[in-house]
Order: sequence, then structure tokens, then C-alpha cells
Amino acid sequence: MIIRWLFSKTVREACTVKKHYRRLLAAQRDQLSAQAIGAIEAAVANLSQAITSRANKGAIRIKVEELQFAGEKWLKPYPNAAWRENVEVLLVALAVAMAIRTFFLQPFKIPTGSMQPTLFGVTSEPNFAKVEFWRNAEIPVEKEKIQAEIAAQFKERNSLQIPTGWERIKQWFEGNSYLHVVAEADGQVQHISPPVRFLIFNIKQTIVIGGHAQTIWFPPDYGEQPLQVRAGFNVPVGGGQHIDLYEGHVFHKGEDVIKMEVSAGDHLFVDRMSYNFRKPERGE
Repeated sequence: MIIRWLFSKTVREACTVKKHYRRLLAAQRDQLSAQAIGAIEAAVANLSQAITSRANKGAIRIKVEELQFAGEKWLKPYPNAAWRENVEVLLVALAVAMAIRTFFLQPFKIPTGSMQPTLFGVTSEPNFAKVEFWRNAEIPVEKEKIQAEIAAQFKERNSLQIPTGWERIKQWFEGNSYLHVVAEADGQVQHISPPVRFLIFNIKQTIVIGGHAQTIWFPPDYGEQPLQVRAGFNVPVGGGQHIDLYEGHVFHKGEDVIKMEVSAGDHLFVDRMSYNFRKPERGE
């Protein structure tokens, strides 16, 4: 039977039709008359017999048509049947997924670099965190040291090569995304708007340079926070990622405003089942 099902399209379609009308009969059994129930059950039994008795394809198709005729005659039609079926499939899939996450295996992502090197969080290259540290430090710092640090970070940013084509797709599957924004007008950074969010994700944010508004679309796995202005200076990006951007910063048309590579944090599967039966061991 299994081999025939695998190699015969007619048998597969017949099994699908039989399953469909069995489900409809089970859903409407309390609303149907005994005559209707008997007619549909007889048609289902005849189709099952044709399949199991290795009848030819023509005989199976005839029994399928008889079952469909009985269903159309006795079963009550559902309004928006296609929508109902799709919603039903979606709800079942969600229930199965939630059951797996709750009782067996739950995926997690480390969103920031705070747990390094134990677990690797979201990071970015280049990282202007040190630049902001020197800017906001309360102790006196040599001007040359600050300038050298800033120059090194900008050199790293300018040397970053963003891949294209298949290499970009390959990088995406490896957890590396890129954020590249170029100034479309000369002028200062006049405004950085609050982010537009969808559920737990930051989707986009708008900056205004020289009176020209530009939208920043965030790559996936971008961390916890988008651009935020603090004291008019540093602009932290998601848990330890930093870029050198602040209100009042002057850019020229065509100059890189943001150019960075974002590496996603570690993705883990948490075992929700085994430790109900034993204690965890050191190193797990």
C-alpha cells in the first residue's frame, strides 16, 4: 500500500479526498441525518476498498467522484472554505511550534556582547566605543591620543568592503549583516527620530542631514537599541556597538554616514526536557 501510494498520483489524490471528507463528516456528524451519515460513510468505504484491493486507476477515480457527489449532496457547505482551511492549518502549526518551544527545545539568541567570551553577542566593526569613552571621560586626556583613536576608527570604517551578490547572501547566512548610509546632502545632522518598531524588532529610523531626511533600515539581529542621542554626543547601537554620529556632526554629500558590519550573536537551542529527569552537569 505504501509503495503504491508513493508511485501512484491517483492513489495519493484518492487518499487526500477520503481524508478530507472523513474530517468534514466528523465535524458535521451531530448536524446530519442518519441517511446522510450512512451515504457518506458508504462512499468512503467503497473508496477505501478500491484503494486497498489494487483496483485500476479508472475504478479509483469513479469511487472518488461518487464520494465527492455524496459530499456535495449531504454535507453543509462552509462559507469562505479556503480561508477557514488555511487558518486551521496555521493554528495547528503554531500550536505544534509552541509545544516544542515550551516542552522540548527553545531557540535563543545572545543579543549583546556583555557575555563575551563565555557566549558571543552581537558586535559591530568598526566599533567607536573607545572613542566615546575618551570623549566622555572625566579625567584629562591628551588631545593627540583622542585624535589618533578617532583616526584609527575612521580608517577602519573606510577600509571596510561590503560584499555583493552571492558573497553577500553567504555572509547573511553566516550571521553577518551590513549597514551603509551615505549622506544625500551637505549639512549637519539636525535630527535623529525615535525608531519605528514592530513587536520586539527595530525596523527603521530617520535622520535629517542638511534638511534632507534619510531612512535607516536595520539589518536582522541588530541588537537591543537603535540610534539614540545621549548628551548630544555618543550614539550607542545595540548593546556595545557604537558609531560616531551625533547631532551637529557635519557631513558632505556622498560621504559615509554609517558603514559597519554587524555580526549576530550566538544562536542557542535550550534543552527544556532532559533536566526534568536529571540534574545538569558542569560544563553543559
